[in-house]
Order: sequence, then C-alpha cells, then structure tokens
Amino acid sequence: MCAMDTKLNPTRLPSDLHVQSALKKKPTLSYIQGIKAELKKVSWTTKEELILSTKVVIAVTFVCGVGIYFVDLLVKGGLNFISYVTHKLLG
Repeated sequence: MCAMDTKLNPTRLPSDLHVQSALKKKPTLSYIQGIKAELKKVSWTTKEELILSTKVVIAVTFVCGVGIYFVDLLVKGGLNFISYVTHKLLG
C-alpha cells in the first residue's frame, strides 16, 4: 500500500472554520472584517515611544547631513587644490 492509495483526512482547526465562514460572506465585508481582526493584533507604540523615535530620526538625519556637508567641503577643497596645482604647472 503506498501513500497514493490512502485518502488523507484533513483535520479542521477552529481557524479553518473561521476562514470558511468568512469566505461564504460577501467578499468586501469579509475583507474589512479581516483587516479589523489583524489591526487588533498589532502592538501599537505608545505616545512616548513615538516622540522619542521621532527625535532620534531627526537627530540622526541632522548629523548625517552635517557629515555629508563636511565631506563635500573636503572633496571640493581637494579638487580645487588639484586644479590650482595643475594650472600652475601646465600654465
């Protein structure tokens, strides 16, 4: 007897029954109810966490911007120096 000869008897879980009953309803209503159910499972941040995260993002953005500015000045100064030396040597 091989696996093909046996019939599989799928066990139904309570979640399967919920999905099947949801599929019988109107698709739009079922979709909206599914969204509501998923949003209840989300762990939302607190107001304090959100404020702290926002401050961190703003600070890191500012620091990165200043860093890019100084690197730009360094590259510009280096290119100006190369241009000056080349101009003096080649006339």
